[in-house]
Amino acid sequence: MFAPDKLTNRFDVCNPHSPNAGSLGSKATALLKPGMLPGLSDALQDIRQISRSSAPPPEGISDAISTSIISTGLIDSISIYPLFSDNYTFGANNLGTLQGLRTAVNFVGSSDTQDYFRFHLDSTTRFNLSLTGMTADADVQLLDSNGNVIAGSYRGGSSDEAINRASLAAGNYYVRVYQYSGNTNYTLNISTNYPSNLLPTETNLGTLTSGVASNSSGFISTTNTTDVYRFNLGGTSNLNLALNGLSADVDVRIIRDANSNGIVDIGEEIIRSANGGSTAESMNLQGLGAGSYFAQVYQWSGTSTSSSYNLSLTAYSGLGWATEPNDTLSNAYNLGTLNGSRSFSGWVSGNSSYFYDANDYYRFSLGTDSNFSLSLSGLSADADVQLIRDANFNGTVDIGEVIASSTLGGSFSESINLSGLADGTYFIRVYPFGGAATSYTLNLTGTPVNQFASFSVSDAANDGSLYRVFEDGALRFNYNLAGTAAIASVRLEAVNGSSVTNLGTWYGPSLTNGLINLANFSSITAGDYQLRAVALTTGGTEFISATQNIQVVPWTRTNGTFAGETLNYSAAAGTGAVFLGRGGTDTLNLGLARSSIASINGLSLVSFNPLTNSTWNQAFFGGTAFDYLSLTDGREIYFQGIENLRFSDGSTLELQVRPNDTFYNQQWNLHVSDVSSAWRFTRGSSNVLLASLDTGILTAAGATGGITDISTGRLITDSTDDDNYANYGHGHSAISVMASTANNSSGVTGINWNSNVYVTDVYGGVNLQQAIQDTIAYARARNQRVVFQGGIQGEGWLTSGGTQAQLEQLIRDNSDIAFFAIAAGNGGPGGNLHDPNYLTSVSGVAKLQTGHSNVMSVGALQRTGTATVNGLTNASSVDLASYSNRGSNLTMVAATDSPAMDKFGNLRTFGGTSAANPNMAGIASLVWSVNGNLDGGQLRQVMVDTAMDLGTAGRDNTFGSGLVNADAAVRRAYALGRQYDLANLYSGASLFR
Repeated sequence: MFAPDKLTNRFDVCNPHSPNAGSLGSKATALLKPGMLPGLSDALQDIRQISRSSAPPPEGISDAISTSIISTGLIDSISIYPLFSDNYTFGANNLGTLQGLRTAVNFVGSSDTQDYFRFHLDSTTRFNLSLTGMTADADVQLLDSNGNVIAGSYRGGSSDEAINRASLAAGNYYVRVYQYSGNTNYTLNISTNYPSNLLPTETNLGTLTSGVASNSSGFISTTNTTDVYRFNLGGTSNLNLALNGLSADVDVRIIRDANSNGIVDIGEEIIRSANGGSTAESMNLQGLGAGSYFAQVYQWSGTSTSSSYNLSLTAYSGLGWATEPNDTLSNAYNLGTLNGSRSFSGWVSGNSSYFYDANDYYRFSLGTDSNFSLSLSGLSADADVQLIRDANFNGTVDIGEVIASSTLGGSFSESINLSGLADGTYFIRVYPFGGAATSYTLNLTGTPVNQFASFSVSDAANDGSLYRVFEDGALRFNYNLAGTAAIASVRLEAVNGSSVTNLGTWYGPSLTNGLINLANFSSITAGDYQLRAVALTTGGTEFISATQNIQVVPWTRTNGTFAGETLNYSAAAGTGAVFLGRGGTDTLNLGLARSSIASINGLSLVSFNPLTNSTWNQAFFGGTAFDYLSLTDGREIYFQGIENLRFSDGSTLELQVRPNDTFYNQQWNLHVSDVSSAWRFTRGSSNVLLASLDTGILTAAGATGGITDISTGRLITDSTDDDNYANYGHGHSAISVMASTANNSSGVTGINWNSNVYVTDVYGGVNLQQAIQDTIAYARARNQRVVFQGGIQGEGWLTSGGTQAQLEQLIRDNSDIAFFAIAAGNGGPGGNLHDPNYLTSVSGVAKLQTGHSNVMSVGALQRTGTATVNGLTNASSVDLASYSNRGSNLTMVAATDSPAMDKFGNLRTFGGTSAANPNMAGIASLVWSVNGNLDGGQLRQVMVDTAMDLGTAGRDNTFGSGLVNADAAVRRAYALGRQYDLANLYSGASLFR
């Protein structure tokens, strides 16, 4: 159901008249100009409109900006809510390949207005979606891989939402859940089941009045395959259902959601009517207990024809014995799964002249071994009872199929009690003795004995092989206990021959997605294992789950270096192989035919596109994310930092992103740090702001030079930022390295293609502390993370605009959103700083890296030799620049002598540590773009942990922690964002430093 009133537009406005406006800095207050108020339409002329239309907002646009307007028409306040990584398609929660059911529980509201989820379909299939559990108004949309809306559900209030389609083609899709009003948790279920196993309350019929029909009408089609009606019975009732007025094949079933999870679980379907063609459907049920039920009307899977329908439900209180149809096994009343107690009323009579009814049969199932009890009471004459199991399924009670019976005389109550009755389907027969006639009350109770209702163990890597795991990998563990005895503990055991390893102990009746790190168990080596869960009751009794076979396979590791290389794979690598290309333009020579590749990242080679869907699925291992190849013979290959795959016929598959800019092939700085591989995950985000603490950029009208290589729409400037230095444009070149416009067939390619750049001139415009304060105020007002590149060196900067203590407090107070990449200083031979201590310490603000985790001192790495690989200039040898400061407070290094544009539009080789820190800042902004949940200190730690070690093994005073690696850092941040619990098993440098 669509609600047109819910498609109204919302507008974002920023108020320069607010008492707090000044704290945003001059650039923020300049967004609204004099004369723009009081007319609201005029005030909005420079402000981006955010729409509640059917299309999602562009990626990176702030998802909610609330405003209030006072009677004068002036904009009085602004509140911009925090951004979350799943607020946009690029950060969508990955539900993987959809098979069966996927469930997600989350929140939308004023602080998080929308969530995106993504999933993949391997083939054309049915699609069902429900959004339930809301306490406020939230809506849902299904989108294609380009973000176009395919379908939506827009019901009002806290009503459940549903989308059901008969056919959804293979491919990648998004689901968008978003706030309409209020704050609410929600449960999102999507599935491919037929019929739909989802139970959103689309129509609530309330409690049925005895003898009064409740009538509804609807329409079923390929784009709305299912309608769900909820109704209540106030007491034990008989129920008649009629579904007519059909022009195509539409069926119906009655369901009781016993565990109230909004899903049709095994045993919760009571009965269905599924006549062919346009034949009407009907059913009559006797003795339904009080409670809530669902009537689900659905399109038969074999038709694509639409049909209207009329649904009528009528409940009757009383026994209704004159019309009972449950006289044989085949007509037995289906009570569904018995878990707990149920009560039914009925009538039996052996008197042919008085409502003759010689048998009443009831059918029920036990989902697990259970203790069973039955009582037949309220008798006025002699009636007996039997428990039957139709072992051969022939619909007849054969010899030996009566399991138990109770045949007391007179009007005595009958009972049956059995311990540990096995799971399966059973029948109850109630019958009169001789010509007796009597009403009765039948009570049934099934109580599961202690056992595992569910148990599963699988590989946590997300590589498609659920029951094969690498040595040192991780397992996901789930269980749910059924029974009444109190549980003391549950342990997971790995059995290999006579060897039993305890993988951990948990407490409580259930566990969802527990993690086991196999790297912690030296006894778990390559081999086949049977995993089982063992529960211990408080009384000291143990019971064991079924076993799950898991194959643990060995793996080999091949490391590259900073140079462009060819790494070779062979069958000798075994079942598992891991390749880390690290820096440079690297090729993985597979030596395999394309036909030997079953899939790459879960996709066929034909479906795989490095520029669009290549990172939808990743394998998570050792704390980071890998591309993965599955071979037709079962072998697996994990890899990262690889730019090309080569097959046995000599053909290649290029994985890196290769822009068309004129000088891209000369940008060795990008290739040595694997930036082109990181671009597969992100090319920057509007959630991140780049900031230049440098000489500004030339914007003055009529001046010699200007901005030729970056879109001015991405630059936040004012008159204080104009480059007053009479040189080539030091600040301009730094910004060029970070953010030059890409794919415009000219100039160089910036590391970050999308983020805006806040420009400050700290050499001739504003002091350093004012520049930092203005930038942070701007970023906080827009809920952005900000990465500073500091082309500043020397002790004087520590007191520019205030005391050193004030500068440190400013850095400390903003560590949640601010990161500083500061030049280590050119203090050595050939440098401009002439620092006698350049061999033992970095200079100026860079020293603050020691006491502030969000500050990084950046040394300059030079290429001392080059090689051309696939047309790209790579470093074949490197060393720290002789002039670069170093020492115990050097954090790490980045490339210097980087191709960059100057303010005259010319290419220049930008050098010094002043070139290294914009390289570092640009890469840091990519890392933050894939995981905005990191703070500044965590961002630095990710980059340190994934750096390429140079020089002496481990950290040293020449290269610090090593050379920044964009691909490795982005993958680590991606893993922490997508699978935090799994990635966080490996702290620090993980397995792959």
